Amino acid sequence: MTNLPPPPIKRYQLDTMDRCRRELAKLYGEARRGELDAAEASKLGNIVVQIARLIEGGELERRIEDLEKRR
Repeated sequence: MTNLPPPPIKRYQLDTMDRCRRELAKLYGEARRGELDAAEASKLGNIVVQIARLIEGGELERRIEDLEKRR
């Protein structure tokens, strides 16, 4: 038995609403094709939605700050 290095850790970039949307679509497709258990897809999807909400909140906060600076 040879000691192989562990596989590289896949990094997910969920730093924009568009990337979150694409990840949700990917999860949906994997679940529909039976590649991913529906319960697991649901759990992961809920996490992605929470990340998207945080991104949205941060964007709104920045926009409000910009508007307040213009006063």
